[in-house]
Amino acid sequence: MVDLNQASLEQLKALDGVGHKMAEKIIAHRDDQGGFADIEDLLLIQGMKPKTFEKFRDKIIIGKRSKKKSNAPEVMS
Repeated sequence: MVDLNQASLEQLKALDGVGHKMAEKIIAHRDDQGGFADIEDLLLIQGMKPKTFEKFRDKIIIGKRSKKKSNAPEVMS
């Protein structure tokens, strides 16, 4: 099983129908959003087709999400 919230580029590329560029898009989306809440969130990624998603749907899981990155500067106290 591949955890969408922890998988490396190589692990994502091992999924049927996921190439290098799509794996990069998945990681970028994950980093931008703080992780995936649901496997169907993959369909929000530009270029992810439902037929491709169905090929590996049963091989992915959603693990613990990281905190969403903030663009606000860190405040020092």
